[in-house]
Amino acid sequence: MLKTLYVKNFAIIDELILSFNQNFTVITGETGAGKSILVNAILLLTGIKANTSFLKNKNDKSIIEAIFTANINNFEELFKEHNIDLQNEIIIRREILPSGTTRQYINDCIVNVGLLKETTLKLIDIHSQYHNILLKQQSFQLQIIDTQANLEKELTSYKQQFLLYKEYLRQLKVLTEKQEEEKKNVDFWLFQQKEFEILQWTPVEFHELEQEFQSLEHAEEILEKLSSLYAILYQNESSVLHQLKVSEKILIDLINKFPRAKSWIDSIRSTIEEIKEISKEIISSHENIQANPEKYQTLQNQLDAIYKLQHKYRKSSYEELLELKAEINEKLSHFSTSDEQIHLLNQKIQVLKQHLIHAAESMHSKRYKISQAIQKPILQKLQSLGMPHATIEIQLTKLEELTENGITSLQLFFSANPKFSPQPLDKIASGGELSRLLLTLKSLNTSVNSPKTIFLDEADSGISGEIAFKAGKIMKELAITKQVIAITHLPQVAACANHHIAVQKSTENDETRVTISYLNNEQRITEIAKLLSSDQITLAALEQASYLLSGASDT
Repeated sequence: MLKTLYVKNFAIIDELILSFNQNFTVITGETGAGKSILVNAILLLTGIKANTSFLKNKNDKSIIEAIFTANINNFEELFKEHNIDLQNEIIIRREILPSGTTRQYINDCIVNVGLLKETTLKLIDIHSQYHNILLKQQSFQLQIIDTQANLEKELTSYKQQFLLYKEYLRQLKVLTEKQEEEKKNVDFWLFQQKEFEILQWTPVEFHELEQEFQSLEHAEEILEKLSSLYAILYQNESSVLHQLKVSEKILIDLINKFPRAKSWIDSIRSTIEEIKEISKEIISSHENIQANPEKYQTLQNQLDAIYKLQHKYRKSSYEELLELKAEINEKLSHFSTSDEQIHLLNQKIQVLKQHLIHAAESMHSKRYKISQAIQKPILQKLQSLGMPHATIEIQLTKLEELTENGITSLQLFFSANPKFSPQPLDKIASGGELSRLLLTLKSLNTSVNSPKTIFLDEADSGISGEIAFKAGKIMKELAITKQVIAITHLPQVAACANHHIAVQKSTENDETRVTISYLNNEQRITEIAKLLSSDQITLAALEQASYLLSGASDT
């Protein structure tokens, strides 16, 4: 049940705390006193869109907080999944910041709007005049039947599986379309793959190949110049090596007379050793380089073929060609496995579809069973609400295709006039008839998983007099097993309540204030008399109010 509602900096409210009791509570007040603001505050806790227009002081945040008592076992799995502390009470809070953003909390743990909505709607069932309009929609009618049939868990599980089923179908469509598109390109990819068979070297090996080709291409010139270089450095009588040795001998003769020559001797000896090493490498290279026209031609053909591919595919390097080759191989590999992927996905789809069909059949059966069971109680309630000739039919049709709600199409047929056969609800029912019908459906909801608090915002619109009194008694009966909170303008309904809260608005120094009062029996007589009177409270109105309260207490 809803224990308290805290509202701060919201619309015309500075700060307000409302405490609620069990059973049946009515909230009354003049038009514009702030009753609808309380409805909006509670609706914000169900996740409706918020904006800065709700802020009274635009520089401060707004806070809406509700404290509920509930069977915590019903929330254990949900809270555990989202790491929310499980306590004896459930505290729902939403804040609207001056920036327009919102923050949501459950038991002081920050949550997203989706989780806030899921949790709050398990705690409180909010009914407004808008729901009278919704009742004309088949989807809302089905939702009511599902609540009666206690299908919440089954339907939630089914919808999760149905979303997965739709995702599989989407994936299959993407894969199939991609495969069809790839079929147009596969011949070209195979041709490219054949072209790229010549790319058999690593980048390092390819660059070594280029160097080898350069050596073979200029072999004679290289050999000739290496021979000349060897002669200059090492072999000739006037070679560099010979001249260095002569220089060394001269410096040795000078060492006693010119000590500085010693360091020069060391440098010359080091250079002599380097000349010897270079000469050895020249001889070795000379021996390894040979003119080989056949190998030269082979390398030239291979390199020409690769350079042509680079030009053809506008690649600046051998490495980029290798990347293109890998890309083509990847496309062909993917194409070769797409058949298997499509086959496996089709298998998943078929298995999941059979599971969904079975679940949908089960829900359809339960919907049919409950729809037949509640038709008679609905008529009895409607008759007690002043529609003795009402007839109602709940027609269920089994669909051929799966939908997010199963395979059930449901439509309510209604007539309040014995001269007319039942027609679809959206074509025949008046506002007052819709109010009574929806109130009847609410009163019949005994599902163990349904919210324990029902908040009715002028759900009694369109009715008056004795019918209004009977509507109030139905609300009171409903409050035996649930907490019922109703905003009403009808004195007959207000008289039936166990508890009465009055909302007042006052203005002082151009500042509007909203206050609430918890009424005792004498105060209730005065408040109900206000609802009966069009202007000033008359003695007759007070007597009638007392009579209504007395009559309500006898029921």
